[in-house]
Amino acid sequence: MRFYTAVVLFAIAALALIVGFGQQTIWRPPAEIVESVDTAAQGDAAAPLAVIDGSALAQHDGKATVVVTGSQRVFAAAGPSSDVDAWVENASVNRITSAGRDLGVSTAGSEQTVPDPAGSDLWTTEQSADGQLHLEVDSVQTSSLLIASDGEQPAPTQISISWPNVNPTPWVRPLQIIGYVLLLGGFVLLLIDRIANRRGPRRRTHRGKRLVTEETKSLKGGVVPGDDYETEAGKAPVVPGKPSNDDSSNTKPASSGPTAQQPPTASASSARPTGERPQTPAAEPATGSADDAESEKANPDKTPGTGAKSRAGLAKKPLRGLFVFAIAGMLALTGCSQADPSAPSSAASDAPADSDQSATPVLKAHFQTILDQIATTASQADAALDPNMLTSRFTGEALAARQGYYAIKSKFPDEPAIDSIVSSPMNVFLPQSGKDFPRTVLVGVQDDQAEGQPKRLLLLQQESARDNYKLKTVINNPIPPIPDLPSELVGSQVIPNDSRDLAIAPGVVGEHYADLLANGDSSQFAAQFDIANDQYLQRRREKVSQQRENLGDDGQLNVTYPPGASAPVALTTADGDGLVFVSVNETWEVKPAKENGVIKDLTAADSAVIGSNETSKGLQRVYSTMLVFRVPKDATQKATLVGYTWQQESIKEL
Repeated sequence: MRFYTAVVLFAIAALALIVGFGQQTIWRPPAEIVESVDTAAQGDAAAPLAVIDGSALAQHDGKATVVVTGSQRVFAAAGPSSDVDAWVENASVNRITSAGRDLGVSTAGSEQTVPDPAGSDLWTTEQSADGQLHLEVDSVQTSSLLIASDGEQPAPTQISISWPNVNPTPWVRPLQIIGYVLLLGGFVLLLIDRIANRRGPRRRTHRGKRLVTEETKSLKGGVVPGDDYETEAGKAPVVPGKPSNDDSSNTKPASSGPTAQQPPTASASSARPTGERPQTPAAEPATGSADDAESEKANPDKTPGTGAKSRAGLAKKPLRGLFVFAIAGMLALTGCSQADPSAPSSAASDAPADSDQSATPVLKAHFQTILDQIATTASQADAALDPNMLTSRFTGEALAARQGYYAIKSKFPDEPAIDSIVSSPMNVFLPQSGKDFPRTVLVGVQDDQAEGQPKRLLLLQQESARDNYKLKTVINNPIPPIPDLPSELVGSQVIPNDSRDLAIAPGVVGEHYADLLANGDSSQFAAQFDIANDQYLQRRREKVSQQRENLGDDGQLNVTYPPGASAPVALTTADGDGLVFVSVNETWEVKPAKENGVIKDLTAADSAVIGSNETSKGLQRVYSTMLVFRVPKDATQKATLVGYTWQQESIKEL
């Protein structure tokens, strides 16, 4: 039996090893999974855009490598699917989706030309080349890939996507291990069988007591020679039996030891008539082994012959144990085999993707690259004094202030340098929640400020999907402490300008503060602001008073505060108050106090700009003012100034 079991194990082991090594060599699947599509044949050949949906990119695990082939410039960019769709809008597009195991193409839109998509802030990665392009992107459902040429020419049409064939042979190692284990098990069985055959039959070491039955009693006297037996009357004496002539050669002398106990039964001699010879066959030789005798001695109620069955069962136990061991090993190895790559692990399913972790349209790491580009643009424009370079990254009051500075600096080189735009380290990052446009982001940059307080606050906006983020407001003088802000993953809500949830509606904060600047404590809105702790208000009052003293009786100064170039923007703080950004143009008009009078001894900057050190017409100075207030939601509390920027924007003769 051991030999045949070993042969079966050898056969299974050989099969497992052949399949295992075969999958590793001649039956090994390809290293990549490749799918291709021709948008010209299946879609609109003249479409300026093609989009590969996230469902197509995520058909298989691993990073997807996209190969795009075209006759001219080839451009590809990856980004969140919602942002890609927002950029496409109504443009004619070939949309590539998954259709089972193949790629399908559908067309939509009517716009035949679009702006060049290169350089958009929406893209997390982008690449361009001539003729053919290779781009690796993450295979996630929430990300899409935009393909174009330059927005005017048709998009490339030959597109293929490949994925690494992750774990193509998961059963190679388990099958090899199972084969080796079964092979070893077969050798062990052969060794056991060999050792057992060399021993031969086991010799009896002693005789056990034999149960005496009716059939084993002697014909004369009812006993087997040398045996004791019991009857109903008690223990019978040992009486030598007279063996018959025909069975003497087959009768084996019995042991003279005490006999085994039997339940009391009527003896055969008492049941027969006196003098009648019993018609029983001659006593057969005992064929039971010593193990049988011991088993029968321990279990007198046991019927003869059960010892042999017990020995057979014991002989099968090692085989059963080995078989159970082999099955357990196969199950364990199967459990240790690599999981199906198509089935997501629990860790991967429990951990959301970055796009799912945040309710905001942009993450800090991505926005850092945007802010770096803005800082680079500002640095280059400041060095060249070129206002046209600013238009791609500046808007509102931030643009107006810098363009005015360039005009003054170009005529008066000694004009103090404007504060530079610094992009790092970014210690405050607060995007708006939701992904609608326009999008607003507040950034705090710390370059040499202690205790974690930002040195500058920057407010940026993205008007539409096809526009980039532009710097709208620059606060060079934050007043610590900065209010507590929501988490960057949660974002801040944009408060409408006509909202009644704050003590002052965001749309009129600048107007009310301008009235306070113009009229001082007599302003009707003075009670709405914390005047006692307003550093900017105190400094501006001092500057205006000083200028009037310098003019004396020769001139007069009129100061007004019209709205600036930036519309108000309000964001929620962590406690539900509003952080309101406004801009005000502080305008000085200096005129002679008397008719035909002359204002002399102008400043060096005024003289350089108007080309004279005196004027009879008077002159106008405009100071760009950007302010941010904390406006409480409780109407009984006052608005507090959080920071400001004051920059001379223009000088001209009246």
